[in-house]
Amino acid sequence: MPRHRLSIILSRAPRSFFIGTITLVKEALRNIWRRKARSALTIFGVGIGIFALVTMGALSQSLNKSIQVGIDYFSSRILVTKASGGFGGPFAIGPQLPSSVTDRIKVIDGVDRAYPTLSLTAKEDSELSFTSSPETIQGAPPTEVAKDEFKLELSEGRELKAGDTGKTVIGSNIVQKEKLGVGDTVKLRGKKFKVVGVLRRTTADPDSFYLVTLDDALELSRRLSRLSAGGTGTVGAGTEELVTNINVFPEEGVDSTKLTKRIESTISGVDGTPPEQLKKTLEDASAVFNLIVLGSALIAVLVGSLSVINTMIMSVTERRKEIGVKRVVGARARHILRETVVETGLIGLIGGVIGFLGSAGLVSIVNAITKQSGLELFLLTPKLAVVAIGFAVGLGVLAGIYPAWRATRIKPVNVLREE
Repeated sequence: MPRHRLSIILSRAPRSFFIGTITLVKEALRNIWRRKARSALTIFGVGIGIFALVTMGALSQSLNKSIQVGIDYFSSRILVTKASGGFGGPFAIGPQLPSSVTDRIKVIDGVDRAYPTLSLTAKEDSELSFTSSPETIQGAPPTEVAKDEFKLELSEGRELKAGDTGKTVIGSNIVQKEKLGVGDTVKLRGKKFKVVGVLRRTTADPDSFYLVTLDDALELSRRLSRLSAGGTGTVGAGTEELVTNINVFPEEGVDSTKLTKRIESTISGVDGTPPEQLKKTLEDASAVFNLIVLGSALIAVLVGSLSVINTMIMSVTERRKEIGVKRVVGARARHILRETVVETGLIGLIGGVIGFLGSAGLVSIVNAITKQSGLELFLLTPKLAVVAIGFAVGLGVLAGIYPAWRATRIKPVNVLREE
């Protein structure tokens, strides 16, 4: 909007509106200030609630973003793994089934394409954790991965190409933990790899990946396990190389659930997980965690709202004569209502800002500490900040409605007659 038009609009706006609003806020601040101890405790109560809400919300957002990456990855593919004896099912690590199964799957009606992947732990002491995934070597054919709809973005360097022997693309957690970058060399299970790319942060499993070609992963697997015919982890007899799972992509228009059943009935010893099932599993896990986290935070917020109601009821009771005088000199019920609600809204705003700043400080400190080990537990976004502070103000306003209504019910004549 042109500046001269804005000036005209402002000049036509009633000055009494701006002056009245400023006066109203000053009066509310004065009422808060003259009961310092009580107001401070009330603001502290609101702040604790918002602190819990923001902290839990940041933890929930981090988890949700991680789960969303998984949903995006699995949404277009059927994951074929070793039948129920394989540890981890669709989330397995290690050699599980013969790579030749890939060729058998490719000729099944309804399959567009398929390729195997091999996952290996990068370190002997790698352990599964609730908060992070172990550093993992992920081997896959680069030419096939390039055709996937799901893409992992790079922050620097380049992607793997066919024939990239002894090359790796690493996740952001590994950069932080191992102090590696493009051009550096890292030894994985006895073999040296040159870093050619770094993945952009996802807050999910890929942050702990060493991406290598399938040929390199198979070579590492041979070194580690020295598989022999009939060895542990095979499906059927033979000495062929084993992979962890096979990514199967249905032809356009083919029902993935029906295709999964067709694969399982055609090839013995394998389980298929359609994208719908994987998506539901991840979404259910996210929903349960969110309910637990946000439920705990809302309890803290509820306690804060009760403290606001209690404080304002006491404040209205103490100011009965003051309110009565205002009514006698011309203040209407809506003026008293507005004044009380603005006061509680300001309490909510101050408490919300304090709670948010406290939570932001804690989140930053914890993330800075855990970042050294390649992990960030919390994800604090501008949207969460706006929602939290807006919620605090709304909470204050709602908590002030009943005390405000009580204030409007005060009879001026009766109050002035009181001793």
